[in-house]
Amino acid sequence: SSAVGPTSYLSKNIGNCYTGAVFFNLLSLVNDVAEAELLGKRVGMFSYGSGSVATLYSIRPREPTSGAFTLGRIAETTAMRARLDARIECTPEEFAEAMGMREEAYDKAPHTPAGPIEHMAAGTYYLAGIDEQHRRTYERV
Repeated sequence: SSAVGPTSYLSKNIGNCYTGAVFFNLLSLVNDVAEAELLGKRVGMFSYGSGSVATLYSIRPREPTSGAFTLGRIAETTAMRARLDARIECTPEEFAEAMGMREEAYDKAPHTPAGPIEHMAAGTYYLAGIDEQHRRTYERV
């Protein structure tokens, strides 16, 4: 569990994201293990599809050539545990209602989404509307 545990926090809390899972779990590792502990270490990346295709490769985090792109900065910017802790719990009925709104709006154009945006974090982009040619417009909280 000490080798794999730090890579699985996000998947355990959000669920499978299929193709993106290998990189999602890498993000979990970057968020849960200090940069100094990862630098120079080999990280195994394994992805298995339900067919006969699988991929195995390794990466080795290294010291960046500039200070703008570091593992520590990625962890700080994404702050995955804090984001998960900030989730708003809803009842199964509230969730079903929200999914029903999405189903009703699927492939509709023009369309103006309904629903609250107060719970969204500052800086979040959200869909403001879809015009008759299916062009999307986004706004920011």
